[in-house]
Amino acid sequence: MILRRLEKPHRRWALCRQIALLLAGLAILLPVAAQTNPPADSRYLLVVETSSGMKRRSENLQRVVGDLLFSGLNGQMNPGDTIGLWTYNETLNAGSFPLRRWSPDRRVSLAGSVTEYLRNQKFEKPARPEVLVPQLLRLITNSPRLTILIFTEGQVAFAGM
Repeated sequence: MILRRLEKPHRRWALCRQIALLLAGLAILLPVAAQTNPPADSRYLLVVETSSGMKRRSENLQRVVGDLLFSGLNGQMNPGDTIGLWTYNETLNAGSFPLRRWSPDRRVSLAGSVTEYLRNQKFEKPARPEVLVPQLLRLITNSPRLTILIFTEGQVAFAGM
């Protein structure tokens, strides 16, 4: 009877020791797994309305977009994340600004080139979000990690999203 009493605590101790060793092994392996499987790069798309109604807002728009890119979207962006820029009014202008990769050491040049690109846009014609929505929906379906920022006057409603 005395042996039985000693056996149960001994078995419990052995089980606790095995669980502790297993958890210690997992704690060692988790940082290694995180290094071998880094998270996928995020994608960011800036969509800017270039209608005649946005013309009076263009300087503030340039400043805000430049500041956002300079700050890495207030610290949300990581090195390697991609940034695209589309503009639209009556038509969609996608792809004329080349896709860029964000990094802290390139943030000044990136913010400057986007600001310059927006400064050279003609703010004319009415806004027609219906030319934008189908392309955005297609992009959303094919992109697992995508953030879209839309800069618009807000006078025309978006439908279908």
